[in-house]
Amino acid sequence: KILDTKSKKNLKNNVVIIAGGKGKRLGKLTRITPKPMITYNNKPHLHELIENLVQQGLKNINICLNYKHKFFINYFKNIKIKANLNFIIEKIPLGTAGSLSNLNLKNNLPIIVMNADIHTNLNFSNLIDFHNENKSEFTICIKKNTYVSKYGEILIKDNKITNIKEKPKKTYFFNSGIYILNNKIIKNMKKNEKIEMNDLIIKNIKNKTKITPFYLHEKWVDFGNKRDLNRLKKNYSL
Repeated sequence: KILDTKSKKNLKNNVVIIAGGKGKRLGKLTRITPKPMITYNNKPHLHELIENLVQQGLKNINICLNYKHKFFINYFKNIKIKANLNFIIEKIPLGTAGSLSNLNLKNNLPIIVMNADIHTNLNFSNLIDFHNENKSEFTICIKKNTYVSKYGEILIKDNKITNIKEKPKKTYFFNSGIYILNNKIIKNMKKNEKIEMNDLIIKNIKNKTKITPFYLHEKWVDFGNKRDLNRLKKNYSL
């Protein structure tokens, strides 16, 4: 089966999909099948994700693997994909960002990086334009969440209780696991050093890198747990 590659744009930016995790939160579901290869909509999630990228004109796709890496390779070698699909195999687990140091990039365009367990209808061309227009060096897609506490919040000042807020709402932004970063960020990384993405972000904050938030209003599901996976299976359409 040939993936649909029709697109109004042909974007040269590299995409890196981080797919090396073990997916332990999904329990026995990932003992045989790696999390990004879990099937819904009659095909593995990673297949669906790559189709989406290709349809948007992004055809330089790198997939970082560790856990059950042969499962991925065996699947995709039997599918004709009109895209530059490159597998980067970690000899040892390098965290959610360490494998970026092993990229062999052909151009200096900003690089899209995303976790493999994300389902979204984000227009990646808009993300690239936003990154370039803001002259950002590292753009992080963030999403708003509101949490309603089950308990009343006690307010204290000078060791005295001053008020009680019944079941207060807390609004915050969280990291959605989608990024776009300039080539120099990767060039400054140590080869094969294990590092998590949050640690890479903090390191660049300390280095005065220009890091910009992209407010994600589009549909977004991280199916890292069974509840969200079931939610995705019931309503997978973008």
